[in-house]
Amino acid sequence: MTWQYMLASTAFLVENPGKASDLDAMNLSTVESVLKSYRAILQQKPDAKAKALDDLLKKQSQGKLKDSVQRQCH
Repeated sequence: MTWQYMLASTAFLVENPGKASDLDAMNLSTVESVLKSYRAILQQKPDAKAKALDDLLKKQSQGKLKDSVQRQCH
C-alpha cells in the first residue's frame, strides 16, 4: 500500500499540475486510490484485512473520508 500511495501521489501531481500546492486534494485523491487497490486485494484475498484501511472504507461509505483525511494529515 505504501507504493500505491507514492504512485497515486505522483499521478495526482502529473494529472493536476495546477493543484500541486493543494495538499488536501492530493491527500484525498491518494487515499481514495489506496482504498481502490485495497478493495481489489480483498476481492482476491478476503482475509487480507487491515483495520486502518477498513476504518477508512467505512468513513468513505459514510461520506466522511474527506474530513477524516484532512484531520489526519494536518
